[in-house]
Amino acid sequence: MSIAQDEIPLVTLTFKGVKEPRLRFDKTTLGLVKRLQTKLANSIPDGRTVVTTITAPIRQDSKTSSVLEGRIQELLATGRGRLKTTIYGNRIQVRVLKGGAIRTAKLIGFVHNPELSRAREYSQQMRERGELRSSRLARIAKFFKRY
Repeated sequence: MSIAQDEIPLVTLTFKGVKEPRLRFDKTTLGLVKRLQTKLANSIPDGRTVVTTITAPIRQDSKTSSVLEGRIQELLATGRGRLKTTIYGNRIQVRVLKGGAIRTAKLIGFVHNPELSRAREYSQQMRERGELRSSRLARIAKFFKRY
């Protein structure tokens, strides 16, 4: 699958026997993720992917994305792999993943309602069913498992 830089990939999942996760796909959410992807595209080295989770509702999205952009650049410059912070009342977690193809998205953003534990449950169920086969997706699932 090839994705142009100006497109935000969305994946639709079907869940059997459990409630579906309440991830956000509103205008504010998509705008925040797109701004981060655009501004950080050249800062993230090849072979790395930045995964970020933000708890909705997003407060002061433009200011939050500006501050978060700076924090992610600091994270990349120092070589650390993880950040957990609150910016303008928004709970944010960032993880830098190593490895992967050049075509992989440089930044993946998840905006979720406060019950993140559901997202962890789904990633675990997908891993158990063998649906998370690529190492990159497995690392994303592991990211959710930790929080």
